[in-house]
Amino acid sequence: MPLEYTGAAFQAIGHISPVAWAMDGFKNIVARGLGFSSILVPAAALAGYTLLFFSLAAWRFWRVSD
Repeated sequence: MPLEYTGAAFQAIGHISPVAWAMDGFKNIVARGLGFSSILVPAAALAGYTLLFFSLAAWRFWRVSD
């Protein structure tokens, strides 16, 4: 279900998921016809998720291997 059809509270909660950020970037380019600059914020959010989950995995790996 697209977040545009939900209330403001559900939209805020929905953006906890990386899928929502990916879909925002995809829709900005394909459906809305916006330029490259419209995907910078969603791409930065996805990079943040990548850094967060990679850091957690590396920490867990090194903690378990000791």
